Amino acid sequence: MKISKQQLRMIINEVLGSDLTSDISQNALSLLQTLLRPAIKSKIINNVEDFLSRATLLIADDPYTGLDMVLKIDDVAAAYVEYKRLGREEARYGVHCRPDPYAQQPTYMLTRIASSSSFRGGGFGQILGFLSVCFVNKEGRTVTSDRNTSDLAGKALVDALDSIGAQKSESFDYVGWLLGSMHRALYKNRELNTDTLSYHYDDVINTSKSGAKGVRQSRKLESEYNKEIEFLIKKFFAKHKPLTQKLSDDCVPSLNLTFGSKNHPVADIYNRSSFKQFLEKYIDLPTEQLQNDLNADERVQGYTFILNSEVINIGLEIVNVINKSEKYNDKVFDKAFDDAQDMFGDEYEKSVTEPGVGYRNIGNQSNDP
Repeated sequence: MKISKQQLRMIINEVLGSDLTSDISQNALSLLQTLLRPAIKSKIINNVEDFLSRATLLIADDPYTGLDMVLKIDDVAAAYVEYKRLGREEARYGVHCRPDPYAQQPTYMLTRIASSSSFRGGGFGQILGFLSVCFVNKEGRTVTSDRNTSDLAGKALVDALDSIGAQKSESFDYVGWLLGSMHRALYKNRELNTDTLSYHYDDVINTSKSGAKGVRQSRKLESEYNKEIEFLIKKFFAKHKPLTQKLSDDCVPSLNLTFGSKNHPVADIYNRSSFKQFLEKYIDLPTEQLQNDLNADERVQGYTFILNSEVINIGLEIVNVINKSEKYNDKVFDKAFDDAQDMFGDEYEKSVTEPGVGYRNIGNQSNDP
């Protein structure tokens, strides 16, 4: 009689079941049982022992750039996660993202997470997300969500924090980041550089004449526009100050925040024709309102977090049991991550809808350009 693959796995599990769970505590087994409920309900996995016999975790941890993890089931990529370690390059652009009490700890930003449709309903993306956070947190490193997340990715991480005992930092200073970003873009040697405003001219300056007269008219309009917006920029800087005097808590807000009817990205609003209207709106509003609006994307965390030590240790028990990174040679190891990244690309394309669905517009579109 021919034995099916599933029957063979069950036989192996019965013979080796005690060994598969010998290196994992009862608390870890109970948590894993909970995490595996969707996979068991979907009949992808039979039980905890079945998962432990079929799961392979691969970890690429670079202390300078970040972390990648692949969770494989039966040697097929079931989930993939990627974190970027924020360092000196990001700090050049004011992206520090290290509020108290974790200002001395590195921040890891979730940049990619996906699960394969081949294992749909198994919840392997959530499992890998949890295990990866435990791995990042094990040395005091903090985690925050991607700045360009979607309803299907980072929001799941945001929603899950309260239920797993996350210890949150203080809030990011989005206003501090915006002021610093504007200053770097608009000022040179402490003087306002009007050359940067030329990005706006095509949209906001219209001439009615052609030829030499048109050129003179255009220059006059540009000069008037520059004087007006210079006044607004200086008034904006006089009105708003960073929430704290620390640079370490400055962080870029959601890249899905937009302003105006054309949904211009707030992250580089100073390069957009709606910049003047943006300044006009927030000049008369309190700084707290500006901070709240920059924190308007509920899918993006405005803080970092660390899980409590008990949760981290339980997660690491599971990681240690299924981590097979050292058993792979470099060629096979690299191919596994290439395949996982291809899977991410395929799943991302399937999940993305038409442009603009994920925008969070903080401007009054009826009055904006």
